[in-house]
Amino acid sequence: MVYILAIASAISFSLAAIFQKRQVRGVSTDANLKVALLWQLIKNPYWILGVIFDIFAFVGQFLALKAGSILVVSPILAFGLSITIFVDAIFERKRPSRSIVLLTLMAGALLTVFLSTTTTNSSKFVPGIGLGIIISLTVTVIFVTAKFAPFRSSKWWIDFVLPVFTGVTHGIAIFVTKATTSLVTSLGFGALLTHWPGYVLILIGAIDLIMTQSVLQLVELSGVLPVVNLLEPTVAMALGVLFLRDHITSTIGTAAIVITLCALGGVTFAISVMSSRLVAEGET
Repeated sequence: MVYILAIASAISFSLAAIFQKRQVRGVSTDANLKVALLWQLIKNPYWILGVIFDIFAFVGQFLALKAGSILVVSPILAFGLSITIFVDAIFERKRPSRSIVLLTLMAGALLTVFLSTTTTNSSKFVPGIGLGIIISLTVTVIFVTAKFAPFRSSKWWIDFVLPVFTGVTHGIAIFVTKATTSLVTSLGFGALLTHWPGYVLILIGAIDLIMTQSVLQLVELSGVLPVVNLLEPTVAMALGVLFLRDHITSTIGTAAIVITLCALGGVTFAISVMSSRLVAEGET
């Protein structure tokens, strides 16, 4: 069930990104990284549809993390982002190249090996408020830097640094979501009012929403996906190991599972990079 929820969440995130990307391009870049950007987008019914897919995706992610480990859910979500390429092709009435199809099948095979040979403890540990404060400050600094950096108009900043910031923020958001599900599992939903994860999740969710729309406005999906696909699961899994006491046990050994994960990351990164050649075989 965890796998199904994570896959459904990944597909919903993909659909949300596609709908939102198409609408955010029509908004003036003067509103980039401002609440005004959301105010202009909220008037667009197709963008609202993208937000609805985002909500479905978050619910699926929440339930998947509630039942499973962040070390299992994160790679599934990262692989699912590659689905965006194929769905985007359908919307554009184009077809993917054979090489992208082959790489996606390879990524699916590697993900299957990883999931079928590992078990996790899915810890319900909730870190102390000190970590919540550090995470909040980190994400706030990322957002303020993205918004006010003197070289924020530079091409290298837009094409690389903003996607990096977005990928890191996504990864942190997954980590906080997992901490929130652990809190709810242990103490119930009422505990969200008296403990840090719920409040930090709202803060990060708001920042993540603005940053995601802003980067979609400035950068093509083919520029965003490679960095996000690599950083989101890496950050989420690293934080899970360090602060949530999650760990992996593999029947093929630690070294083999690390190699599998690295190969999965490399193939998924390659898929994202090659997404700009999506129509190498022509249009449908």
